[in-house]
Amino acid sequence: MFGISYFLENGDIDLNDIISDPEIVTTQDFIYGKFINNYRKDDFEEKITALIVQIIYCLEEIYNRQLSTGSITSVSNLFKTDKKYRELIVRHTLQNLNMPYHKGQFDSCIEIFKR
Repeated sequence: MFGISYFLENGDIDLNDIISDPEIVTTQDFIYGKFINNYRKDDFEEKITALIVQIIYCLEEIYNRQLSTGSITSVSNLFKTDKKYRELIVRHTLQNLNMPYHKGQFDSCIEIFKR
């Protein structure tokens, strides 16, 4: 999810494109550059912590939903395949983080990934 956040912050990929076709993350070229080194403000720790919390919250929600429907039986089942990663984790996490309530904080947090 950090890699996808890096893509988004640097305009390498569009959020709505990923949501509509999560397969795009497997074909997108990674444009290498400094990773986190360009961020100079003194709130790095707060932003990375907030981003981790947001992502974990989304993962927990996905897990609980899949568990309650019987689609998975354990945490490892959720992370077992690339397809589940793309179709469930990436799509749901980005949809959730794109909601107005989360969008501002998410956008603020991923500033740390600017090249």
